[in-house]
Amino acid sequence: MVPFVRIVLDRVSVDPWHSMGEWLRDGRSAMFETEHGSTFWEYAEGNGRLNGLQRRDGERRRVALYGLGARKFGIISVPPVGCCPFSRLIQLNLTATKGCFPPMNDLAQAFHLALDGLLLNISSELPGMKYSLGNTFNMTLDVINTPRNLSLFGSVDTACCGSGGLNAEGPCNQKATLCSDRSSYLFWDMFHPTQEASLLAAQALYFGPTYVSPISFSQLADE
Repeated sequence: MVPFVRIVLDRVSVDPWHSMGEWLRDGRSAMFETEHGSTFWEYAEGNGRLNGLQRRDGERRRVALYGLGARKFGIISVPPVGCCPFSRLIQLNLTATKGCFPPMNDLAQAFHLALDGLLLNISSELPGMKYSLGNTFNMTLDVINTPRNLSLFGSVDTACCGSGGLNAEGPCNQKATLCSDRSSYLFWDMFHPTQEASLLAAQALYFGPTYVSPISFSQLADE
């Protein structure tokens, strides 16, 4: 039977999740969680580097969910947020050069490495815990670095919907400039991927194993 899937977006508190205890105690249940690039922009504005706070927060949340009955954790880490159109525009304005914004990519990569180690440690301490960690950092960079004549996307640096330079100076709204073919764009707006990019990412994460460890999401769901 296909497991019940719950997408968890709250990174602050597990208190509202106590009402989910019944389905968490069901052995077929799985917890799927995403880490957001927008959170990294908020964090970087005040800190500029990764410290133990985020790692401790992640450990606290997952241990709390385990206590509620969760045993399977599907986690999608942070993509290279320094390569979204918004970040590229910052790089262009600061250095007059095209490309990704390294400080944000360094932060995202450091977070993924820390998360990988955290999951390895807590899974060895919590009996029955299983997890899959999706590496959207490497996945997205591979797409971006693919030669254009071989790429599935004609544009990997400009938003389909927005305004100004790289279509990243203004939001996607009724006044925005819209591309003619969104399926040929990696990014929908200044931050988010297109539906086509999200679909390809979901397939890669589900079937693995290139961008998922230690097991694919499909293996996690079937166990």
